[in-house]
Amino acid sequence: MTSKHITDNDIQQFVLDETNCPFGVIDHMSVCQNCRTKAETYKLLFSEIKRQAKPAFDFDLTEVVLSNIAHKETVGSQTSALIWLFTIIGLSSVVIIIYLFGNYVVRVFVGVSSMAMYLVVTTSVLLLLFQGIEIFRKYRNQMASLDFN
Repeated sequence: MTSKHITDNDIQQFVLDETNCPFGVIDHMSVCQNCRTKAETYKLLFSEIKRQAKPAFDFDLTEVVLSNIAHKETVGSQTSALIWLFTIIGLSSVVIIIYLFGNYVVRVFVGVSSMAMYLVVTTSVLLLLFQGIEIFRKYRNQMASLDFN
């Protein structure tokens, strides 16, 4: 037996599941009137909590959630259309610039050594690769947070 009283957590565990309590807690509960009184209070409290009616919503939760999901999908489709529009405008601009100034663009790269060109291309590809991986990770994390299963 211990000279100190056991904690409220131990008393609650004793009330809820006496078989999984440490022996010291069971031993203390058998001799300590103060802790047995607390245990009786917790038993009463837990029984009253179990008797309470289950809380219920006064609205249709499914309808509210589905209406929000439908709204998110329409916003996503508008964003997707906007992204496609900017992509087409950007690619069209690049094609027009190459068509109009193609000869000048080739002359810019004629004087550059091949080692510098490889360095620029390698750096660009690595940056794009790391950015793509980061976007994919962010996408997976967002999809995992939406997974309710």
